[in-house]
Amino acid sequence: PYQSFIDDMVITEGLREELLMAGLDRPDEWDLYFQVLSTTDRIGHMLFREFDVDHPNHDAEIAATMVSAWDREFPLSEAVREVYMNEDRLMGRVLERLDSGALGDDPLLIVVSDHGFTSFRRQVNLNNVLAETGWLALKDDRTIADLASSGMGSYLQFVDWERTKAYSLGLGEVFVNLAGREPQGIVQSSEYDAVVEGVRADLLRLTDPQTGVSVVTTASRRDELYSGPWWKEGTATRKIRGEPVTVEHFGFGDIFLGYAPTYRVAWANTLGNLDLAAITDNKNTWSGDHVSVDPSHVPGVLFSNRAFDTPTIAGLIDIGPTMLTRYGIDPAAPNTDMDGSPLPFANLTR
Repeated sequence: PYQSFIDDMVITEGLREELLMAGLDRPDEWDLYFQVLSTTDRIGHMLFREFDVDHPNHDAEIAATMVSAWDREFPLSEAVREVYMNEDRLMGRVLERLDSGALGDDPLLIVVSDHGFTSFRRQVNLNNVLAETGWLALKDDRTIADLASSGMGSYLQFVDWERTKAYSLGLGEVFVNLAGREPQGIVQSSEYDAVVEGVRADLLRLTDPQTGVSVVTTASRRDELYSGPWWKEGTATRKIRGEPVTVEHFGFGDIFLGYAPTYRVAWANTLGNLDLAAITDNKNTWSGDHVSVDPSHVPGVLFSNRAFDTPTIAGLIDIGPTMLTRYGIDPAAPNTDMDGSPLPFANLTR
């Protein structure tokens, strides 16, 4: 099965490489060429446990299994490195085209990712944590162990909404049980800030009893992360292609968590379920991840064939404005509806 997985990646990436090189063979047919290469993501999710000897699901025998790809033979433990080496080779082919002048005398190459990776060793169930800290009340005062083992610890059916001030669902999000917004909300708007800050304080104190690690490194309020017409509930107007469009939006979580490296939101937590313990080993084959991890611990990458004029901290949100500026479009114009800023590449505008 491992060789089959590797074969599928090789075939998929090979087809993408063919598309890329075919596009670069016809530069007169495009002004901007964009392509996604996602094999690094797939290998990171599925084979990080073979790469990470400290992963709870690491099996030395499986990690030593020999596979082959790109005319090379290697153990599964080296598969992550091998995939990145292949991407380096592919980028080398692109750079050769640029250096040859085949793409004109002013080509701009940007290689960017939206995240990095870390081993996913331990999973955190926020509903367990909220119940243990008193923010979430369990029906009939039953225990977590009783509910988790009885089948009632799923889909938030274990929640006593009349006594619950916060609950969790999704990828590391905490929701306040707000009156007027939640179907059975009890937290009044005057209490909202106090509840949010209380929950944040408790989550930031969370420590893994097995490792002693502080599990949560950031707990951000949604009104700190988002702005504009789409960040909260209700009807708003959004410009799409310059035209105002009325949209309905149901909001985000009230608190977004960023976990320490090797920690992630629990599988059960994503569906509003309970686990037998708040923090448990991740025994899933999906052994590497980035979702719900503090972005500072899994930063993306940015490579280019030209330098910045001035030092800057780049973000994925800046790529759109950079492309608009490249083609003489002001990203601050009223109809662009863009966040971010153009990156200070030397001689950016054509």
